[in-house]
Amino acid sequence: MNIKHIVLGFFAAAAVLVGCEPKEEDFGVAKIEVSTGQLTFGPASGSQTLQVTASRDWTVTDLPEWIAVDPAGGAPSKSAQTVTVTVIANDGYNREADVTFSIGLMKEYVKVLQTGQKGEYDTGNGTKERPYSASAAADYVSSLPADTESSDAIYIKGIISSVGTTYEASGNYGNASFYISDDGSSTGTQFYVFQTYYLGNNKWKAGDDDVKVGDEVIVYGKVINYKGNTPETVGKGASYVYSHNGKTAGDNPNPPAGDPKGTGVKDDPYNPAAAINAVKDLTWTDNNTYDATGEVYVKGKISRIAVPRALPWQQEVRVRPDRHQGR
Repeated sequence: MNIKHIVLGFFAAAAVLVGCEPKEEDFGVAKIEVSTGQLTFGPASGSQTLQVTASRDWTVTDLPEWIAVDPAGGAPSKSAQTVTVTVIANDGYNREADVTFSIGLMKEYVKVLQTGQKGEYDTGNGTKERPYSASAAADYVSSLPADTESSDAIYIKGIISSVGTTYEASGNYGNASFYISDDGSSTGTQFYVFQTYYLGNNKWKAGDDDVKVGDEVIVYGKVINYKGNTPETVGKGASYVYSHNGKTAGDNPNPPAGDPKGTGVKDDPYNPAAAINAVKDLTWTDNNTYDATGEVYVKGKISRIAVPRALPWQQEVRVRPDRHQGR
């Protein structure tokens, strides 16, 4: 056999080997399509299917705890792939979430709606009778300029989705920090309850119920658009939990002054909380004499102008002729 036959035989064998290698299928440009943009469920648990067509490997993200997707990802295919979306039973309020199907930066969204046994969630108006929902409060605070407090205190309701600091962990501060959402999930809109006092506008003390994920709360206080991107209550005890799992401790419409600071001297004046502490135990010894501290300096912002109130013995007593009874 001459060299010419050897060379021709080599190229023939190489051609056979190349022809046997699997050729990668071309799925065209990057593209993902989902057969529907919305699925609607009733309060009971249930499943529905949709079709996904993708030219690259795809994945599912942004799943709340009440939704499951199977499969949650797949390989590229020219034919549609069947995906099952399942929701758990909803004994709460109506809820919704966006499920994201993506290949890289390309995304498609499916809105999943599920009615609840309690019906539509009232987003409220910030009053005690109709507290803002966590999402509505976040929308309201987001409309405020960055680092600007609200002019009025508001009521906000929600379910604790995560706890940053429990009351017990705060020690002598007696406040807690936690996030709330409308449904208790941590994937939707969150509102940050920052350094809030306990029921009745009091510091938490040992023996009181602490906060945990899943608790229902109504919080009262002023709010702030912290750094322009975080809706939260004003810190250092400027808000308090009005209701904790339905338990209340009466109304106290004035937000607390915060933690006591200062020594009352010119260079280190009392803040309002420290001034309140300094006089809280003072009493009247008789109709003309009352206990008093020495002269102190107090620093704060004027919150309202009050008309001087008559002392008990200075108040006018009127007699009703028909009953001869003092008012």
